[in-house]
Amino acid sequence: MQRDVELIRSLMLEIEGGRADFVCLSSEECEILGIEDTELSQNRARQLSHHIQLLSERNLVMFARTGTHWHVERILWDGHDFLDSVRDEEVWNKTRAGVRKAGVFTFDFLVDVAKGFAKTQLEKHTGIELSK
Repeated sequence: MQRDVELIRSLMLEIEGGRADFVCLSSEECEILGIEDTELSQNRARQLSHHIQLLSERNLVMFARTGTHWHVERILWDGHDFLDSVRDEEVWNKTRAGVRKAGVFTFDFLVDVAKGFAKTQLEKHTGIELSK
């Protein structure tokens, strides 16, 4: 399964906004268990679970997990840094375009590019040149 940075950013923004629980059950699994339909396909449920696990492994968010239920305990330091670097839509769009153009992708590279664009934004809006 490929890593989807759009989904990672979206999940992080949802968590920052207050979402505390994720249930990664497909519609089919919900039907079998007799619980309310989540309207997730099996592929989407697997993708969601995989990306939540990536957030945990990368130490962006601390979760408590029970089966297919993920409860957010808190956003970790690196998670806050990630959010601060990709929250702004303009910075995010430039970051994605820059990473695509470079043809290189690692998570650290993505964050570095976002921080670079954020730094440029700050210098542009404040007139303060940050050290190189």
